[in-house]
Amino acid sequence: MILKVEDNQDPLFVPSEIASLGNSVVALTNQQWEVRTTNWILRETGILINFTITIVLCLAIGPLVAGQTFYTFVLNNLRHFGALKAMGLRNISIMGMIATQVVIVAMIGYGIGVGLASISGVTLGGVGLAFAMSWPIVAAEAVGIVVCGMFAGLLKLVHVTRLESAIVFRS
Repeated sequence: MILKVEDNQDPLFVPSEIASLGNSVVALTNQQWEVRTTNWILRETGILINFTITIVLCLAIGPLVAGQTFYTFVLNNLRHFGALKAMGLRNISIMGMIATQVVIVAMIGYGIGVGLASISGVTLGGVGLAFAMSWPIVAAEAVGIVVCGMFAGLLKLVHVTRLESAIVFRS
């Protein structure tokens, strides 16, 4: 039951009056109800554990997928990197090319992800579901994406630095 306190009544007086009636009746303010509901959801449901598992899996699978993609790119283009090395291009220049590619691909993926999340948030907000995307979350996502991409790019750099330019002349 929802009660409204009369204008001349003290809002803190009402809960004590209701509690004095007994019968396991509790009166809570909006803030108390919010805290009680949040605590119940976190203790009695598995939502916190499920979100934690989801985040850990995303942080593990993301770099693996990106690493596999960049690794495949290197394998498919070893001859081209070998040709560049045969023409005298140094490893540092090739590393710069790869780092540029990683950052561009990461930012394109980041833009698509944030854009889809924003569209989803606006859509969900329209039907009454809660959605919040503050700038610290968006900034942390950007940093995470670039770090993930650079980690995946490092896997690619190992092959390129060990590459012999003679690979161009083999079959």
